[in-house]
Amino acid sequence: MNDDKRNLGVVCLYRKLRASGIGGIVGQDAQSCLNGARTLYRWSCLEEDYVRIRVVPDDSVTLDDIFPDVGRMSPESIRRYVQIIEDRGVFGVVGEFRCPGCQTWNSADSIWACAGYLNVSSPYENPYVLDIMSATLEAFDKARLCAFPDCLEVRELESVFCPVHLPLFRELCASDRAQSHEGS
Repeated sequence: MNDDKRNLGVVCLYRKLRASGIGGIVGQDAQSCLNGARTLYRWSCLEEDYVRIRVVPDDSVTLDDIFPDVGRMSPESIRRYVQIIEDRGVFGVVGEFRCPGCQTWNSADSIWACAGYLNVSSPYENPYVLDIMSATLEAFDKARLCAFPDCLEVRELESVFCPVHLPLFRELCASDRAQSHEGS
């Protein structure tokens, strides 16, 4: 993809993030919006095959989980928030990436007890979604490099390598080290 098209895409996403105020904070820091726009653009390029956001009902949440200071809220405020929660639900947002080796989906990051959102998976409404996307892209990048074990040290990859391929990865690394010592 040419740089002009990518830059135009990032600029459009940047403007949309600035206008949304990310979580209601109008005039959010420009650098945060630029980083978020880059994340959104990269996500859109990988979303169909390699990364995804999953929204899961959070059935175990309590009112205290959502509003830690519920004891200081007025009965009317509590009723209003409970109505919003009943209308819109409470969800977890999970960022997942596909392991390039075995093609299984792996969880990279998540947040739970998301209540009151019209679109809980929207980065323009839920400010945590950008963080989840960023962490998921980072995990995908590390997992992608697992196919080439000489690119990174084992200790950097073990946390994101899927359980099926981690033993194979360790074996390949040990084999590569043994071969490099034989050649010396």
